[in-house]
Amino acid sequence: MYYSTKLSSSINAEHVIKMYGINPVSQSGAAAAMGIYPLTEVPDGYAFSHYEQESSSSYTAVPHCVTIEEQEMVAIVRRMESTLASFRARFGLPATQEVPQAINGYFPLYTSEAESDYASDNGESHEHDINGVTYYMPDSGVTLYHGTYDDSSSGGGY
Repeated sequence: MYYSTKLSSSINAEHVIKMYGINPVSQSGAAAAMGIYPLTEVPDGYAFSHYEQESSSSYTAVPHCVTIEEQEMVAIVRRMESTLASFRARFGLPATQEVPQAINGYFPLYTSEAESDYASDNGESHEHDINGVTYYMPDSGVTLYHGTYDDSSSGGGY
């Protein structure tokens, strides 16, 4: 592979021959005069970030600081986050999922009716007023505790 200063990108030997009529392997001086230089490629598994002149007669492709595999994983996570965010917006759920609370033996309690409805098999909830605050409990689909939940237990009710 070669780097073309005119194109500001990599170019293979076949294209150099087709475009400029010179063989960069056997005519390196003529290639250099046309701005065509040998290119040191990035290690396997990496994509290049940009090109840098390594010396007066060669260029190198500078790799990203993360591998292609890591870049793909980040892209997958971003797509998942985007999909989750659009799903939550479509159904009127908050941007982040609320963790159910246990208060005075009542579990699971949510401050958001939408979150509680989402946790319920039938999409409905009922209210509990505790210490002047309204909480919502799913109607079905999870184990419900009405004053009998032991906060020190490790089961969590689910």
